[in-house]
Amino acid sequence: MTPSRLGVGIHGAGNVSTQYIEAFTRNPHTEIRMITSRTADQARRRAAQYGLACDAGDRLDALLERDDVHIVAICTPNHLHAEEAIRAARAGKHLVVEKPIALTLPELRALVSKVEEHRVKATVGFVLRWNPLVRMARRLVHDRALGDLMLVEADYIHRVDPARPGWEWKGRAATSGGTLMMGGCHAVDVLRFCAGEIESVSAYATQVARRDFDYPPTITASLRFANGAVGKVSVTFEAFSPYLFNLSLYGSRGTLRNNRLFAAALDGQTDYVTIPTVLPDSADVAHHPFQAEVDDLVAAILEDRPPLAALADAARSHEVCLAIDRAWTEERRVALPLPPE
Repeated sequence: MTPSRLGVGIHGAGNVSTQYIEAFTRNPHTEIRMITSRTADQARRRAAQYGLACDAGDRLDALLERDDVHIVAICTPNHLHAEEAIRAARAGKHLVVEKPIALTLPELRALVSKVEEHRVKATVGFVLRWNPLVRMARRLVHDRALGDLMLVEADYIHRVDPARPGWEWKGRAATSGGTLMMGGCHAVDVLRFCAGEIESVSAYATQVARRDFDYPPTITASLRFANGAVGKVSVTFEAFSPYLFNLSLYGSRGTLRNNRLFAAALDGQTDYVTIPTVLPDSADVAHHPFQAEVDDLVAAILEDRPPLAALADAARSHEVCLAIDRAWTEERRVALPLPPE
């Protein structure tokens, strides 16, 4: 029997945790019952910031042992996500796992296996799946308004600032996962979400202006989709530019370039028309639709259905990122799915 209110535990009290705290607080079916972080003081400060009377601690196990916690949000640094999410799945907790959900292929497949084995609902922080522009783009493809896709592109341009919290792990590949897992995975996931599965990749990487990363902060990849389309993903953390997220879908009956549409169905159209909508054009976490992500997970639990960003599906976007990293490292085309390591 589903309880009248689902208890929530937030693990990790960094910047992204604020959005999950706000979203779960607003959802009428959930209540935050514990926050854990690297220090109990940090967890208590985050609870106090939102006026929560929940418990606070510094141990994930203290959260997982509670019978009144049904959902756990993993908001810790990237290299901790897979192991902590596996522990939560073993404890029978439903999950929100911030991206990236894993940094290696064995971790990725182990997490998918544990979520399936313990039959918990799990969603991934690919919040752009709920962005209005992305939702519109997916609908245009689904409704055949663009016809057959032949070329799709996404750019993730974000100047990662060493002065911001978390640089001690964000600048290292071993703890961040590198350029794609840090942020470029959003661009890969949006293209998969709109255009379908990717069957092979090739890529180049470079490091020109920023030597404070221990990994190349600029990558461009070519993609071949199962439906015959080709595509491109470009990611950089070192360009002198404000945050940009560009999405272009070129089809046989129409083209969408961000929120500008040119379609054969619009008789008499002579140029692109601009569609008023919300674009994914800000790096501010408050700009992203975390509320929709959380509401979808809660509804999936109550209705016993997969969430929109179900972990098993989102894992395939992570696998594409791992394939791109393998492609530029080994200077060769890489086919998907990846063979076991």
